[in-house]
Amino acid sequence: MSVSNESSPQAYYFCPKCNKKYQRKITLNRHLKWECGKVPQFCCNICSHRFTYRADFDKHLIRKHKIVASDRSKYSTGFPCIQCGKIYKTLATLKRHLRYECNKEGKFPCPVCHKLFKHKHHLRSHQVIHFPPCDEL
Repeated sequence: MSVSNESSPQAYYFCPKCNKKYQRKITLNRHLKWECGKVPQFCCNICSHRFTYRADFDKHLIRKHKIVASDRSKYSTGFPCIQCGKIYKTLATLKRHLRYECNKEGKFPCPVCHKLFKHKHHLRSHQVIHFPPCDEL
């Protein structure tokens, strides 16, 4: 939705959720996708401050804690799974883990040994044991 007022010819795009205004539609779309109502993905484990963007997190480590960006993995807590304790870099990968992996039975059985796999690509990798590629015969 764009609106302009009489004193300024500039049109604005307003967020339907929080009513922030943006001059460009692409910026509004980025806001909706990554920011509005979302938990920031990067967390500093020194001060617990969270960041939506990795670049902002890197700047924070350098400016506030005098830590170079190459060492940032030591200072980011990520997103831990409350069921098994695994830590994920992004909220999206944690959600995928919870949806398909954590405490779930495998859905893909090996036709030879009947071992179950949670992901089809893991089954394909396993099948090399039973069916070696033609160039290895």
